[in-house]
Amino acid sequence: MDEKVFAYLAGIVDGEGSLGMRPTCMNARAPRTVHYQPYLSIVNTDQALIHWLQAMIPEGKVYPRKPNKWSKKQAYMFGVYSRESIRRLLVGMLPYLIIKCAKAQEVLRALEGFTPIL
Repeated sequence: MDEKVFAYLAGIVDGEGSLGMRPTCMNARAPRTVHYQPYLSIVNTDQALIHWLQAMIPEGKVYPRKPNKWSKKQAYMFGVYSRESIRRLLVGMLPYLIIKCAKAQEVLRALEGFTPIL
């Protein structure tokens, strides 16, 4: 991705996105064992934006959201959950993030401490 795309994506994440580390239980035999999964998600009603996100970030997934009592429009959540994909995206967006800059740095620090199990 070029810098212009990272800048545009940073604006979308700042305004419509969410990112962080969420706790997950990965082992049914040891339910008290908690792992942390990074996530980057964007919720929007504009299908053109969702299609653009899919084209730019093919490893992301789209999930339809049910309309709620405040909005009758169909919304879509675009989510990225791969550690390497999130690391690549955050490093590219970091110079352009304003609102979520500190959160992005926090997630990157958490990812630095992650060692994959082979």
